[in-house]
Amino acid sequence: MTLSELLSSYSQVRLATAKDNLALLKFVNGIEMRTKDGGLGIDRTPDFFSLTKAQGAHSYTFLFLNSDLTISGIGCISLTQMLIKGEPQWLGYCSDLKFSKQIESETRRQFYHFYESLIRNFSSIDEFKGCEYVISSILDGNQAAKRALVAKESKKNQLQHRPIYSYENINILARLPLPLFTKPLLVQSGRSVHQDKIIEFLSSNLDDSEMVWSAEEIKRRQQVAGFSFDDFFVHLDERGEIQACGILMSDNQYRKMRVKPMPLSLKLTQMFTGLLGQNTIQESEPIQVGYLSFFKMKSQTTHERAAVIDAFLRMILQSEKLKNKKDRFHIINIQEPAHQGLKVLLQKKGYLLHSFVSTVYQVTSREEEKFYLKKTQSPLDFDVVFH
Repeated sequence: MTLSELLSSYSQVRLATAKDNLALLKFVNGIEMRTKDGGLGIDRTPDFFSLTKAQGAHSYTFLFLNSDLTISGIGCISLTQMLIKGEPQWLGYCSDLKFSKQIESETRRQFYHFYESLIRNFSSIDEFKGCEYVISSILDGNQAAKRALVAKESKKNQLQHRPIYSYENINILARLPLPLFTKPLLVQSGRSVHQDKIIEFLSSNLDDSEMVWSAEEIKRRQQVAGFSFDDFFVHLDERGEIQACGILMSDNQYRKMRVKPMPLSLKLTQMFTGLLGQNTIQESEPIQVGYLSFFKMKSQTTHERAAVIDAFLRMILQSEKLKNKKDRFHIINIQEPAHQGLKVLLQKKGYLLHSFVSTVYQVTSREEEKFYLKKTQSPLDFDVVFH
């Protein structure tokens, strides 16, 4: 089966092309994501498709159209090469599901039928290369998305979103100059090790994880984003073996985010961040986010993990001070397993932060139990800078 054959049954669903760029930009700019902790708007100009191309080796954007052919919803799927359950596999990632308030009931009905059919037939669609595993990530506070997807399911339609991993987006705003009681761990530049060692470490399975980076996907992302392995941060043991590594990356070339409305807790911290030399967040103005990407470390207790992250953050914040203040990141984002107490440990180390929890779901049919991924509290190789 091809995507064209599947889409032929749905008169108000079609694939987007480059000609749809301006219409997509206008649609996305008019949609704001609201949670109890505030709102977030995303500007994808000048090229909506730059992010989808970065997400995977193959990517597809679906348009959901009202009867007058105006866009009333979108959804994207990308394919990446990963190691899943120890074998090279394609991983599908569903993202950017957005609906306008003007979506017609028939369009919404066709979307649900199309989505169920898409997932049920995913592995047999030619363009998806036999992919058996599909995931999505949803903010826990995004009730609209959860109502539209997770809560909408029933045994009758066979589609399900299985929660497999809960993670906390910890947004570092600044660090108070607290006295040091212990010497920070040593973090070095990636120049201290050969890039093959970094790739080998990133594609190793440290926590009996079912989803691990493949060397092919790491190299693909390097080509897309243009990063250098010299820019990685590494923590080495006494033998020179990598114990942890990561790189600071930005998504500004793909999108620009604005906070509106700004939650009170974030407003209060902005009173201090400027005094500490950081860029302050202004409501409705673009914010620059640096993501600690490809972050991986050998198994540690939560306290040991906090010590490693603290060392990485100190080095990052020190390098930020070398920039002009206006060019510094407003936020340094790290993603860690939720409910592990790491946020509190970082606060005790003097970090001013704001956090929210998201969940990675496996999107699957109830008929495909043999392909279920297990729930885990260990970090997944899942990088939000591209998502």
